[in-house]
Amino acid sequence: KTSGGARWNYLASWAYANANDCGDEAKTKEFVGKLYANAPVLDTGARGSTVTFAQKGLGDVLIAWENDAYLALDEFGADNFDIVYPPTSILAEPPVAVV
Repeated sequence: KTSGGARWNYLASWAYANANDCGDEAKTKEFVGKLYANAPVLDTGARGSTVTFAQKGLGDVLIAWENDAYLALDEFGADNFDIVYPPTSILAEPPVAVV
């Protein structure tokens, strides 16, 4: 039901929690569970999530690709949002098809 980017967001959240909880799987599951329980909407794509957050004002945090975060600043106003880089993340390299 969610995009590939949402799956990367889940993995990045897991990596962050796992690093901060020193590998305690129960605490990591609890953190990720609370994070997702806090989401009022889980859109099907990155663009929809950005619109839900930036334009409709739903939610207090948007986990997004870096380029989408900068597009949101450009489109919805740089004075409305801050980009925060977590101390722990993952390298996401989505596949590309050449047609």
